[in-house]
This record gives sequence, structure tokens and C-alpha cells, in this order.
Amino acid sequence: TDITGRKQAEEALRESEKRFRAIFENSAVAIGMIDRSGYWKEANAAFESMVGYSMREIFGMTNVDLTHPDDREMTRTYIDALVRGEMESVRVEKRYIRKDGGIVWVDLSVTPIRNDEGDIVAFVGVKTDITERKRVETLLRESEERFAYAIDASNEGLWDWNVPTGEAYFSPRYYTMLGYEPNEFPSNAAVWESMIHP
Repeated sequence: TDITGRKQAEEALRESEKRFRAIFENSAVAIGMIDRSGYWKEANAAFESMVGYSMREIFGMTNVDLTHPDDREMTRTYIDALVRGEMESVRVEKRYIRKDGGIVWVDLSVTPIRNDEGDIVAFVGVKTDITERKRVETLLRESEERFAYAIDASNEGLWDWNVPTGEAYFSPRYYTMLGYEPNEFPSNAAVWESMIHP
């Protein structure tokens, strides 16, 4: 029996697997795979570096084991939604607990892997470290809160005008000094100018 076609298909499959392995193992982006029960099946070097565990240590652990306690319920919810077919994929921001106890924030995309019958057999997740971005966002939020406290405590009206766009900012006290409720009139330079005494 001529098995040339079968041999060609097997060779193509081997080549495809080799390419996948090269991408998976050498990717700068963290990639991990869990089975339907949530147990880790595979993880690349970037993911190992991200969480501080080797793949040998990760085996036997579940996705939830590495997830920050505050994000565990969310993780279970989106996995359940994927299993039920309510979503084709999911993208979320979540936290992992590193081996050293540190926290790493990730932008995570999860996609189910299906067998020939269409049943979900695993999930693959691609993770980008956004810890630094989250740190900067926190610092910015804290800075804005301190600024707001300082303005409120000073009892001064403040306005800020972006000349190229015409957009303006008026502090709550600016409104009340003029007898208005905060945000009662639009924040733009034209309104500010219209309120100036002739």
C-alpha cells in the first residue's frame, strides 16, 4: 500500500511541532498551558522567570495556586465561562504571587484548546508583565489625590487652560466662589472668558 501521503503528513506534523516548540520556548512573552481542571501542563522560560518557579515546581500546582487571593474568584469565573462556551476567549488583568512572595501584574489572554470533537481539553494563556505600569498608575492616582487634598485645604479657586485644545479645568472651589455648584458649567475657555467682567 502506498503510504507516501501519510508519511508526508507525518513529516509536516513534525515540522509544525518543531516550529511551535521554537516559538513557545524562545518567546519573550510568558506562555502557559493548563488542563481543563486548572493544573499546569506546560510553561515557557519567560513564564518561569515571571513567577520564579521552575516548570518542575509548577507541575502539580493549579492556576489558582499561583493567583493572588483577590483575583482567584475572577479566575474561576472566566474559566467557567469559557468551559460553558459563553466566551471564545478572555483578556483580563490579574496578579500572580511569585515564589519569593512578590506580586506580578499581568495582561492575560486565555484561549481554550479543543480536540477533534470540539471539546475543551486545555487552556493556553499568554501573559505580558504590566507590573511597572500598575506601579506608575498607583503613584499617579496617589499624586492626584494629594493634589486634590491640597487644593481643597487651601480654599483657593484653581483653573487650568489647555490653550491648543481650549479645554479647561476648574476646581470645585472655583465654581462655589462664583456661586455655582461644582461642574455646573462646562469646562472650557470660552465659558471662562464669558464670565469675566467686561
